[in-house]
Amino acid sequence: MEKNELINGCFLVIGFGGTGKRFAANLKHEFAVCDIDILYTGSNPKSLTNCQDYNMYFQLDEIKNKKYKIIYIGVPTSEHLNYANALFDNTDLFIIEKPMDSELAKCEIFKRNSGIQNKKVFLNFQKRFLSSWSMAKKLIIENKSFGNFQYGNVKVKSYLPVWRDRNYIDMYAAKKNLGGGVILTECHEIDLIQWLLGDIRNISAIS
Repeated sequence: MEKNELINGCFLVIGFGGTGKRFAANLKHEFAVCDIDILYTGSNPKSLTNCQDYNMYFQLDEIKNKKYKIIYIGVPTSEHLNYANALFDNTDLFIIEKPMDSELAKCEIFKRNSGIQNKKVFLNFQKRFLSSWSMAKKLIIENKSFGNFQYGNVKVKSYLPVWRDRNYIDMYAAKKNLGGGVILTECHEIDLIQWLLGDIRNISAIS
């Protein structure tokens, strides 16, 4: 879908946490004339700030009959496809925050149904769009500026307590039932490695 096809469209952002706010702000910046609906899924509406530019909704039933150019889903991982399935007929283009869901069976069913209905579904692995990584891929991998790439050693370190300015124990990333955990939460880096070097052939793990 070209950018000019999205102008004057109506967009839906589900979830208004860090990623939802950022995505809504980017939409507002790129498509100044568009309407942006926000489905707030949090538990404390009184804490909402900086939402005067958006149409705020608090119940799924309020938007069930609306059509959207894009539906962006930025809620805890375990809820991604619950919302996508509930609003399956409301758009032809979904952007879902990584990973698609915490249950593989749900992913397979949604993938099959999306193919049958010609839905476009994008997963938001945004790190591959960082200019530094794009430059590294072009110079080192594609242009072979230093010769053929022979070997890489990738180490990923992350310390959850410093991610947000609140108690990390309350974050979805620390809760297995919400789709948290290191493999699902850090799959950005797995995607980045595949984007740089190609499909992974062998997988092993020590837990």
